[in-house]
Amino acid sequence: MTSLLSSALALAAVQPVLPLEPRGKRPLAGLGLRSATQDRETVASRWQRWPDANIGLRCDGLLVFDVDGKDGEQSLHRLEERYGPLPASRVAFTGKGQHRYFRFPMLAGNSTRGLGRPTGLDLRGGTRGYVCAPPSRHANGRRYEWANEDPIAELPESWLQPLMKIVLAAPSKDSLQGTRSAETGYGRRALESELEVLLRAQPGERNEALNRSVFRLAQLVARG
Repeated sequence: MTSLLSSALALAAVQPVLPLEPRGKRPLAGLGLRSATQDRETVASRWQRWPDANIGLRCDGLLVFDVDGKDGEQSLHRLEERYGPLPASRVAFTGKGQHRYFRFPMLAGNSTRGLGRPTGLDLRGGTRGYVCAPPSRHANGRRYEWANEDPIAELPESWLQPLMKIVLAAPSKDSLQGTRSAETGYGRRALESELEVLLRAQPGERNEALNRSVFRLAQLVARG
């Protein structure tokens, strides 16, 4: 069995990581998501201090589907019937289901509201989300394990519209300080306009279009 330390160091080469409670999902010692790091010395010192700590992987640039058992599989199947099949990508077995990793190059969150809050399915994405990564140990004693070594695929464009609603329709609490409402008519029209632009983006243009749209909308959010 590969040690948690060596696994944490390997993961830190590509994603920020932080130590979680052994057999748990909460960060250790009051650490938060901002403390996730790719610095090898920091990672090594943390797992030398807590050798049994689970590995929390912050989802920068990723969107992870947390599929919980049969209910989650059925929910994901129904969503694929609606938005199109998901491509082959990296998968990890969890204590009760699986994590399916996809690239999603914008600020994502953990809400499934835009997908209709499907049963047994959660999302973890961006700097506001993290998952337990292999070979962490689940509370039921099972190890998280990689199901394959596939490269992480980009999320299909057909999934963009419902997920954009999740990401952009609800500003953060900090951005709403001093404002009376989370939404304005102007903001709603701006959001709809940017969604139309993104849906018209041609292959090879998606990332640049996403960056432009997020920048414009973030300016509006910051102004309430």
